[in-house]
Amino acid sequence: MEYEYSIFEKLFIMFLNSIASFAILPNIFLIKYQKKTFTYFIGCFSMITSIMYHFCESLELEIFLDNYKWHELVNITGIFCFIQILVSFTKYHHDLNSLSKKNYIFLFLIILIQQRGPWEIINTLIPIAIDFLVEIYLIIKYGLPILNYSILCYGAIFMIIALFCFYKGLNDSNDYLRLWHIFWHIFVNISAYFFLQIQQNEFINVIRIMKYFLENDDENDDRKFINLSKGYEEYLENYNSDEENKSQKLNEINNSKDAGKLTIE
Repeated sequence: MEYEYSIFEKLFIMFLNSIASFAILPNIFLIKYQKKTFTYFIGCFSMITSIMYHFCESLELEIFLDNYKWHELVNITGIFCFIQILVSFTKYHHDLNSLSKKNYIFLFLIILIQQRGPWEIINTLIPIAIDFLVEIYLIIKYGLPILNYSILCYGAIFMIIALFCFYKGLNDSNDYLRLWHIFWHIFVNISAYFFLQIQQNEFINVIRIMKYFLENDDENDDRKFINLSKGYEEYLENYNSDEENKSQKLNEINNSKDAGKLTIE
């Protein structure tokens, strides 16, 4: 740190940054609602590593890992979470099985590339660039989904603000109490909340998604708040129905082929 902070200032910085790390919670709840289990756990891990990093950095402590190691983990989970935003622009967004496989591959890729040098910007951009090319390919192959452009605009506005705060916070000597860094946390998570549900009829406000997890009993009634995002649920139901129809047709074709073989024999 460039500033000579008192112990009270260090505690204040730790408190503010830790609180800001909880800004990801609505996105974690949203992802869980969307049934993206793997991404949900990475999101939880991202929040924990962010809190531990700021705790160790602010108080200049080492808790299991030093603040540099915690920061490396923050980089890994942060890149992974950013990639989830790009996925939202494709129809792949709803294919939960294929999406999980892709997430495993990219998490391994991110970890591998970060080990080349976590503080080199190129090692942050490489996995994002690769994923961007993959999403472009999927859009070309399957088409662009119907987007909610007002939600897209909100997401873009908050992302621009977040990137400005990130840039201002890069220089610690000009960021007393790490306020710019705190604003980066807040605005990037607001932006992500919009981007993660930019497709038509998907948007759920924060109050309703929080209410879902306060009142829903996953074990006994997993779909109590099915109307939270009617369009999203209908899409999943239609997607599952299409998959079942494809399987039935495939079975019918295979059965007819087997019947034909028996007739010839």
